[in-house]
Amino acid sequence: MKKYAIYQVKEEKARDYGFCRLSNIIKWYGKVDKSNYDKVYESETVCTLEELFENFNTIKPADFKGRSLSMSDVVILDGVAYYCDAFGWEKIYF
Repeated sequence: MKKYAIYQVKEEKARDYGFCRLSNIIKWYGKVDKSNYDKVYESETVCTLEELFENFNTIKPADFKGRSLSMSDVVILDGVAYYCDAFGWEKIYF
């Protein structure tokens, strides 16, 4: 089993940071800033990032209170942070 955590842009930061491509975040702000995010879920899994994406858009756990996984979300899987970009996942420093 691998530990994972899901981070989503804080409500008050959504206008500036939400649903943005990673390249734009880097261009505008220099990096993905963890202070703009809330941890909305953590657990353990045997799933890949793609499987987590699918699961959190279809069969969400009953105790998950976030929105569906989408662009600008960050998943930390086994200690490595990944940014959900327009097409796939990009490894980032978080």
